Amino acid sequence: MELETVVPPEEGEGEGEGADGEMPEYLELHGGREDDISAPSQPEPPTRNIKPLLFGLLIAFLGYLLGKIF
Repeated sequence: MELETVVPPEEGEGEGEGADGEMPEYLELHGGREDDISAPSQPEPPTRNIKPLLFGLLIAFLGYLLGKIF
């Protein structure tokens, strides 16, 4: 079994640059500035499926009661 050695990045290859010194693709698409990348203004609220949840809790409670009785 062979182990691979990891070479640390050379000087000049800081964060935000690839191994060949180029800009990452997500920065190229937005003009090279990370500040300009806009996030969605408001995330979508999660959908609420309350009926299946209540039905499941009812089944669990009835199962608990049947287990206590028998």
